Amino acid sequence: MTTSRKFMSVALVGLCACSLITKNSPLEGGASSSGLGAPAVRADDKDSPAVKNKLGDLAELESLLGKEQWTDYARKSSRLRSYFMFENGLSGESKRDAIIKRLDAVDAAAYKAFPRLHALVSTGARLTDDGVDDKAIEPLVGVLDACDGAHDLRNRGALAEKVTAYERALARVKKVDANAFRYFGDTKSRYSTKDIPNALLTCEGDLAAAASGFAEEYVEETVPATEVAVGCGSAEFLADGIRVGPNTFAAYTRTEGGASYPEKLDCKKLAKKNTFAPAFAEAVTDYARYIEIPQSGLVVVSAGKPFVDTSDTDGYLHRYQKLVAYSKKFRFAKNPCGGENIFCEAGGSKGAQAYNRLEHALDRAQVNAGTNPQRCKAHLKDGKSRAEWFAEFQADAKKSGSWISGATYKTKKGQKLEEVAFIAAFKDKGQLADDRLLGAYCDSPAKQK
Repeated sequence: MTTSRKFMSVALVGLCACSLITKNSPLEGGASSSGLGAPAVRADDKDSPAVKNKLGDLAELESLLGKEQWTDYARKSSRLRSYFMFENGLSGESKRDAIIKRLDAVDAAAYKAFPRLHALVSTGARLTDDGVDDKAIEPLVGVLDACDGAHDLRNRGALAEKVTAYERALARVKKVDANAFRYFGDTKSRYSTKDIPNALLTCEGDLAAAASGFAEEYVEETVPATEVAVGCGSAEFLADGIRVGPNTFAAYTRTEGGASYPEKLDCKKLAKKNTFAPAFAEAVTDYARYIEIPQSGLVVVSAGKPFVDTSDTDGYLHRYQKLVAYSKKFRFAKNPCGGENIFCEAGGSKGAQAYNRLEHALDRAQVNAGTNPQRCKAHLKDGKSRAEWFAEFQADAKKSGSWISGATYKTKKGQKLEEVAFIAAFKDKGQLADDRLLGAYCDSPAKQK
């Protein structure tokens, strides 16, 4: 005997992953000499090979800054910084101070790309053991631990957990010595000597990259499990007894899993009195406990005659009886869309979901226009295909008679569209995606609207 469905609910899970890089980043337009707060240092014929070499390193750093390649930038910046701090590099060279000032300016521009990091390190100079409270080293290691694995986050949940752990670790350092975020020295841990500002830059870059990547993914609209309404309805459930001998069965008990979802019913159509035999009393009492409705609030009737079938649970023959429960206290999931004739993705509307995905595709195409043309075009193709799918879906639904006319559609952005307007908007947005595919939209920054 195939047992029926159980009561279920859906949890709302989601995380908005937003870019951690601000629009006012100094990186817009690349790293310019005039915009870094310190003059560029030029090589000339009088420079020694060592000076020319470090000027080349500095130029490479500026290039990495402009490309926002944070991991490579942090590694090369720390290496150059270590050369000056711990090796007394270019000692006696006339351009040493100018190169260090330019390095400071380039670093400051990199850190400014991340507001949280910029607030921690500002433009202050690096500090060694003498400038940092010894007690701050342990919590600094905790920050490095919190950042570990930030380059390999697989989902929004992992990103949220990582950011929470990271910010909690930062807060512990602040309690001891806020200047410790500018430390460059021995961490007395598996990380050995560490340039903390650039370690944090790598961490921030990884978090931003993960957030940006997850932003490309569509998050389905769901409904909280707590959204329920109480009303009149009916539901079927089974009682059974296992065969214990020839034509002999055990007493009836409620069949585990043998209950249907309640269906809404006009309160006038509810059964008025119980019509089940005493043999089913135990099963009815158990069912009342199962659905958490007082037995006094139920009316149960037998439906049809008993039948014998093989149980899926144990493979033995059981005698079954179908019973129907009526109540004014059944719990029904509320329409998350806000009304009986309002459709939305959370309520199960395939059309609404396709429309939401189309809008998401257009939004992400706009974000990637001019910076990632291939990704931009992929989003536009996806949006175009959503509109084509809906046109076919609606045509087939009308042909089969399953299309529900006169509905209002609520989008994920909160807009409510009457049926005619919804269909027209779907078509227009699909056409917009196609037009942008045919033009140069993805090859240059899109106008923000």
